[in-house]
Amino acid sequence: MTEFKDLLTFTNISFGVAVNSLLKMGLNIPLIQNEMAEMFHSDGVKGLMKDVGLEVGGSDVKSITEDFTKKIKEVGFCQRANIIEVSDSKVVLDLGECVLAPITKVLRGNDINYIPPCPMVAILYGAIEKNTGKTGSVEKAEWKPEENTTIFTINLEG
Repeated sequence: MTEFKDLLTFTNISFGVAVNSLLKMGLNIPLIQNEMAEMFHSDGVKGLMKDVGLEVGGSDVKSITEDFTKKIKEVGFCQRANIIEVSDSKVVLDLGECVLAPITKVLRGNDINYIPPCPMVAILYGAIEKNTGKTGSVEKAEWKPEENTTIFTINLEG
């Protein structure tokens, strides 16, 4: 029987292979990030998101962000999910100790400024787009290795 650690490792490998494959095909990180955001909230995936406890609700940016941070910690995908700033045009989050941290480290290599597409952020701004009509993009992602965390700044329009 496969152990949880093996499933987690395989998930990290699969995500890394998918990201590298898309980058080699010429897609860029913002495009990949935006497509992930849309797919997490598509009809075909909604049921699976509900099954894992990540059906994000709310009617405005603040309530959606609060629901997201609560659920992402509850399900254990990120041990830390703190809202630093939230407004109708910007969300700044501290996401740390993520289940995908191992592959993020591999993809980053020695480039501390390289932040690959983040499914967790995509879940959040996909929910914001779906529930408010605002579109989002990651403006900045500041990696803090000493804390195993990234501070994401998401700009919102619409």
